[in-house]
Amino acid sequence: MDMNLNPLFDWNVKQLFLYLIAEYVTPANSLNQVILWDKIIKRGENANINIRDLATKYYFWDDGEHLR
Repeated sequence: MDMNLNPLFDWNVKQLFLYLIAEYVTPANSLNQVILWDKIIKRGENANINIRDLATKYYFWDDGEHLR
């Protein structure tokens, strides 16, 4: 996924909070969410993001066999 976030910055935006989340369903829970990646981009920093083949920032595991 490639993103150019430069157009989001204007006089009233100092920083952006980005995160990538995975949602899945199990028999025990109708909604499960896991944050896979996050980033804060401040105005003036490189706002072109490429997250291909990116390792997850936060480790997680599935107690059952429902997340595949």
